[in-house]
Amino acid sequence: MQKSPFLGDLNRNHSDSLALECEAVIEESDSVYVFPMCEDCFDKIKLIGAGFDRELVAGMMLTKVF
Repeated sequence: MQKSPFLGDLNRNHSDSLALECEAVIEESDSVYVFPMCEDCFDKIKLIGAGFDRELVAGMMLTKVF
């Protein structure tokens, strides 16, 4: 099973649009998760081990797309 995480800044309309586009193209065995996250919640993430560069995404309202 291959997993591809994506992290990006999406407003509500873009998030909904992305979800509809994914729904149209994924196969039955595929899954797409879209997790909206406020800046306060993002700041409380605990990362253990190697991960993304927090400085690169600091200060942005984010939506994680996995």
